This record gives sequence, C-alpha cells and structure tokens, in this order.
Amino acid sequence: MKKETNVCLFEKDSRFGGRDYDVRFSRAPNIAISLGAWRVDKKHKKVMDLARRVKIPMLEMGHVKAVLFEARGFYASNLQSLKEQAFATLLSGPFANMTSSELYKYAWLNVTREKALEVPSYRDFLCQQFGNNFTVSTKKLIIAVPSFAFKEITGDVAAEIESNPLFEAILPHPAFKAAAIYSYPWWENVTSSHYNLTMKPFEIFRSGATCLVGTMPYSGRGPQGEAVIQLSYAWRACAIKWGEISKLSKAVFETELKKAVQEVFPGVVIPEPLEIVFKYWEEVAWYVNYP
Repeated sequence: MKKETNVCLFEKDSRFGGRDYDVRFSRAPNIAISLGAWRVDKKHKKVMDLARRVKIPMLEMGHVKAVLFEARGFYASNLQSLKEQAFATLLSGPFANMTSSELYKYAWLNVTREKALEVPSYRDFLCQQFGNNFTVSTKKLIIAVPSFAFKEITGDVAAEIESNPLFEAILPHPAFKAAAIYSYPWWENVTSSHYNLTMKPFEIFRSGATCLVGTMPYSGRGPQGEAVIQLSYAWRACAIKWGEISKLSKAVFETELKKAVQEVFPGVVIPEPLEIVFKYWEEVAWYVNYP
C-alpha cells in the first residue's frame, strides 16, 4: 500500500475514532474502558499488519476467555454443560451432536430472517469545516462509512455502490455496552449457592437471563483500590432492550441495570456502584456478511 502524504479527512461526528470509543472514570484514570470496539485479536491479521506498518502502538490485554455461562437460571463452565442443563430438547434429534457453533449456524441459516486505541484529535486531520453542501474533487476516494449511514448519501456513485451485491450482503447490528466502577472488586470473591461465580480480569461471564450477555472485569485499580467491570456487552435484540431502557431517566436505567446484575449473581452482596457509563450503538456496532 502506497504511503499517502496529502490526505483530507471528512469526519461526520464531533470526535475522531468512529466505533473506537474509550472513556475513563475520574476515580480510576489509569483504566481505559472500551464502550465501542475494544480489541484486535490474532484473527484480525490485516488490521494488525496495518497497525504495525503505520507504527500504531498496541498493548497486550492478556488472555480473554469466556469462563462462565448462564441461561434459564442454570450455570456452567462450558457451553456443552449449559446445553445439557438448560436446553434438554437439544440433546435429541438433529441437534444432539451439534457444537455451539454448529447450532448458531443452523439458527442463522434456517430460523432468522436477517438478510469491528486511543488516537489524536480528529481536528489534526480535518482540512476545514464545511456546511451541509460542498464539492470535492479527488483522484482517489476511500469511503469509511457504515452501510446504514451510507444509504443516506445520494448521487450516481452512491447508487452504484448500493446496488452491488457485496454492499447488500453487509448486515449492521446494534450493540450496547455498560461499565461501572466500584470501591472494591466484589467479583473476585463471590460465594453463591448456585455456582462459583468468582471472576478474574478479562474473564467473560456470558449470561442470557437478563440480556447482559457479556460481563467482564478490567485489570488495574484506582488510587484507593477502585475496580472497574464491564456489566454488559449486548448485541441484537438484547442491545435494543438495554438501548431503549437507557433512553429513560438515569435513575430508572441504573436501577434496572443493577437489578439485572443482581439477578445473574444470586445471593451475592453487590455494593452500590460509584459511577456507571454506557453507550448504545443504535444504528450499527458491527457487521456480518450474509452468505
């Protein structure tokens, strides 16, 4: 890829970064909380190669792994065990020997009807601010716009791109993320009559009962021992549920979120959070390609 030296960036939002959206609690400024795209793993080879090529520093997060699962009030350490406890009907017939990935693929193809770093200020890259209507002449154009938003663009070029089958195969999905800071890491010593729910940094708890979906502690501590945990990383229908609740008053939203956390940690004394932050990616969070 040729290194460009004369680049003009047109940014729709008031910040630079798009889906990369990190925040920090004032009580723990050393812990970056991702409310958007949050990691690049070894599967993202092209992204990692590009980051190395343009010398973007990358930080090692540690081993991220789902270690706890919950559905219908049952708890397990792996998906097969959860399947046996919570979904007994899947133990016979065509689903009996399917792995979780095979079940997901089956549901996608046969059930659904649905046709991914902190950076300098975006102002460093803007050419100048424009109004609603402007004309740009260029020899090369790179469009980094979500397909959902791209549909609002008019003109012959936009219409030609939208008619391409590859464009039509890109399916946007909403997502919701919420994180909280507590005076201490209560999740590191959890005793429950249901299951051992103790969690370490970057261990993910997948829960379905309250649509939290992904709960994960962060590493690091604030000056007074404060600890941060991702309370929810939800997508699709669960994202819409929490997104709509988040549009209600702050008191109502936080009450519902705390109730949901308590439900998936039954019998655990959970302290009051010092602060909660969230982000609802209503239009689009990430994409899949329809086969």
